[in-house]
Amino acid sequence: MPLMHRVADCVRGMGDEVWEKVDTFDLDLPVGDFDSPTISPNQRSGGKLLTQNLSMIPDSIRPILLSGGLTPEEVDRLAAGVRAELKEPKVKQFFQFVYAWAVKK
Repeated sequence: MPLMHRVADCVRGMGDEVWEKVDTFDLDLPVGDFDSPTISPNQRSGGKLLTQNLSMIPDSIRPILLSGGLTPEEVDRLAAGVRAELKEPKVKQFFQFVYAWAVKK
């Protein structure tokens, strides 16, 4: 059982007097823009947005990588590699989001 589903069980364990509803759901988004008969149009759209966000991570963590001892050239090479893999993935992958939520009484 995924860890987030166990979180929902912990919330349920607090008792019915605390929560009206506790539930979980999974959301699988493709990493990259690819077609599959199992992907809905909404998943494909979400996957495109996820991929755009993932492509910005190298710029976001650049200062950390530089302060960790990498040279600007090494960071640029790593960033280019991430972006290339996102643009033309060697393996089709999905990112799974597991949500646990509850409505408090």
